[in-house]
Amino acid sequence: GNPENPDSKPGVTDPEKPGDGKDDNKGDDKKDDTALPDLDKEDGIDISWQSSKAGQYVQWLNSKQSYSMTTSTTVAGSAGKLVTFSAVSNGKTYSKVLKDGIDSSDVTGMAMLNTGKYTYQMYPKVKIAFKGENKTSSSDDSTTKIDTALSVKKGTKTYNGKTYYAEEVTAIVSEGDKKTTQVMTYCLNEQDMPEYIFTKTDRGVAITQISDLKTDVDQKLFEVPSDYEVYITVVSKDGKSNIAHENGDPLTQEEFEELTKKLSSIQ
Repeated sequence: GNPENPDSKPGVTDPEKPGDGKDDNKGDDKKDDTALPDLDKEDGIDISWQSSKAGQYVQWLNSKQSYSMTTSTTVAGSAGKLVTFSAVSNGKTYSKVLKDGIDSSDVTGMAMLNTGKYTYQMYPKVKIAFKGENKTSSSDDSTTKIDTALSVKKGTKTYNGKTYYAEEVTAIVSEGDKKTTQVMTYCLNEQDMPEYIFTKTDRGVAITQISDLKTDVDQKLFEVPSDYEVYITVVSKDGKSNIAHENGDPLTQEEFEELTKKLSSIQ
């Protein structure tokens, strides 16, 4: 709303130059964010999930048959960083740990493939995959899904010296079969895509940076390479779990030792 020009976008003062917010000194078509509250200092302005940029982004992701992205997550106050590449295509998911510095169990290089029917834990360094049957029908159990947005507040957030248009979303989210209430702040760039997502967790605030978002995905990611050895876990009658070849043949003592050696080489 603007009394001089009621049909204008917020911040427009000169009808001769529609879209120029002037007071942000940019002379551009973007609405300036000077009037929005700083979410770190005060309450944001209530908006609906449907009209929010975060909501539109989530809806856009859900509508895509395929996409891939790189996410880099740090927990505020810790030096460690977890960098993951993930891809989704027609209900299949693939993720690979590019760098793991969050805790002592470093799983850098490990990849997870979920084809809907099976999950594969893959170790590219030694070309080994462990195959398991999926208990759930949905293949996106590794991702966080927003079930219900309880509230969305818009404002700004400054991070690394840059001020972003931001939305604070309080939502019920499901991770696998667990449901929790989370507060996430989306910092959006000029293309209305989130550059950072701040999530309040028990361990502190997790900061996730999103980059390389693409919608054309290499379909080879969703197949186990032909030169991998694939193993399964077989449960015997007395309830013991044993590793076997994909066809069900048990491993010889020699094969078992060889496998153990390969796995310990990547820890």
